[in-house]
Order: sequence, then C-alpha cells, then structure tokens
Amino acid sequence: MKVFVDMEKLKAPNSGLGVFCNELGKAFMRQAKTVSFSFFVPKEMFGCFGTTANYIAQSIHHKIFAPQEAFDVWHCTHQDSTYFPGNRNTKVLLTIHDLNYLHKYTGIKRKLKQYRLQKRIERADALSYISEYTKQQVHHNFNLQHKPEFVVYNGLSTSITAERPALVEENAKYFFTIGVISPKKNVHVLPQLLSAYPDHKLMIAGKCDSIYQQKIMDEAVKNQVAKRVVFLGEVKDTEKNWLYQHCAAFCFPSLAEGFGLPVVEAMHFGVPVFLSNRTALPEIGGDVCFYWSSFEKEEMLETLNAGMMQFHQSTAHKARMLERSTLFNWDLTAMQYLNIYKQLAK
Repeated sequence: MKVFVDMEKLKAPNSGLGVFCNELGKAFMRQAKTVSFSFFVPKEMFGCFGTTANYIAQSIHHKIFAPQEAFDVWHCTHQDSTYFPGNRNTKVLLTIHDLNYLHKYTGIKRKLKQYRLQKRIERADALSYISEYTKQQVHHNFNLQHKPEFVVYNGLSTSITAERPALVEENAKYFFTIGVISPKKNVHVLPQLLSAYPDHKLMIAGKCDSIYQQKIMDEAVKNQVAKRVVFLGEVKDTEKNWLYQHCAAFCFPSLAEGFGLPVVEAMHFGVPVFLSNRTALPEIGGDVCFYWSSFEKEEMLETLNAGMMQFHQSTAHKARMLERSTLFNWDLTAMQYLNIYKQLAK
C-alpha cells in the first residue's frame, strides 16, 4: 500500500500540529512495516522518520502541480491543508482537528474559511476527527455528503527526561500553563488566582501574542501580582517535562480546543489539572480533572481550592489520572489511521 502523508506542519515543530505530525510519523515507522510511506516535509526535515521512507520536499509548486503518482491513500493531516493529489484515483483522508476559526473570525473571513473547508470535505473520500466534540462541530456546520467518518484520538509522548528552565528557581511554587498563548487560550483569567496563593507564581510557556501578553499583564497588575507572572517563551521538551513534574497544578482555561494535548501530558505527570468546561476538554480530561464553569475570581478560586484538597486527600485520584493518560497512545493512533487507510484502499 502506497500512502502519501502531508507533514507540512513540521515547519513549526513545536506547534500542536507540528507535534502531531512528528509523533504520528514516528509511530507509523514503528507499526507499518509493509506500507510504502511518502512524507511531504520541509526539505530540512528529510530523513526525520528514518531511511526506509520516501520524502517529498515541501514546495509552493505543489499547490499548483501536485504529484500525479497514483498513491493508494493521500492523508491531509489537518483541515487547512492546501495540498491535494493530482491523480483523481487517489483516495483522500482529511483529518479535522478543530473549527477554531469560529472563535477567531467573523464576517467575510469566517465565510471564506467555511467555504474552503467545505470544498476540502467534498474532495475527501473519508473524514477523521481528533475528538467527538470536533465531529459534532463539523456536523453542525458542514454538508458531509454521507462520507465515512472516524474519531482517532491523539497520543502521548512518554519521555520523562527533565531539566529545569533557567528562569525557574529550583524550589519555586507555581501554577503552570502551556500552548500558543492567544486570546482563545483565555490565560488572562489566571493571574487573579495568585492573590489567594501569595507564595506561588504563574509560569506561562509557549509563543505568546504580544498584544495578548499585555492583556495578561494588565490583569496581573490589576490583581497586584505582576512580579509573579513569568513568560518562559517556547521551551524544550525536557524543560516542559520539568515544569509539569514540579507544578502545584496545571491550569488550562482554554475556550477553543479540538483535543488539548497538554491535558494528557499533565495527567501523565500526575499533577492536579484544572480546565475550562468548554469544547473537547471534558471529553479528554474525563472525571479525573477539575473544571471551571465560570471565570469569575471567587468561583475559579472555589474550584481550585476544592480540587487541590480533593487531589491531595485521595490516594486513588493520582492513580486514576495516570490510568486515564494511558488511553492516549501514538502507536494506537497510528494503527487506527492504518486501518482507515486499508479500508479506503480496498
């Protein structure tokens, strides 16, 4: 079976889609010994999944002159992909991660996004989603034309090698959050929590939108905690692991998530996890995480205090959290995608 996989998002390897592509590609090469993979990657990433795979260089020309080779399956790994096969006999699987543009855009920009995704859906032979939540969102917004559909959860990278970031003191007490920090992540509601925890800091990891960073700091100033809000920028995986391992709690009040990989990572490290009760987060966190239904200060603190007490008083809670994190496994994810490929290639 000849499979083309669009790994174009490896150009930003630390982004959510970059991690998705990297981990899925590695899992494919562990699991699929009889599949001929062609990975579409930035040229500097040639060889990233070993020497037995074929690599096709990412190029602007592929948007116009797509490969004419008759692959059995062409996997568009995200909903905004602009690369589709030139050969109409090639079956296309389109993976849809989220519809976050519904939160980001209004008016003509939203309509244009909607139109383009509808066209991609029409070109696809099957659709996959990274959560049931995303699947339901797509059902409410698009004409799917009775195409086969699959839900395939993302996996978890299980490396525990850790090193302390230079900006973090060894014995620091802190709450932690991570992601591409933008308004949809809702991080500006977190500084107010520090007013009730005077010996804690808020560590924020990830690339941060400069305008939104100022909004976060404005909230910190308003709550007189500005000196205890720390922006770490993008961190290495080993530093990320250390931050999970040593935080008092992981806080993720996001308003737009198709999955929420940091939630699984935090569960894996066995720390208290506090999430918004929106989008896919309750689906991924299940009953082992704690949820904010309001972002008002007193209500957030009530949930935080009660959750911290429950977590530390129950010896079973951490074990249940670790058990849930094992449900998300990249090798299982790869096997599920391979089964979809086989169905399409029949």
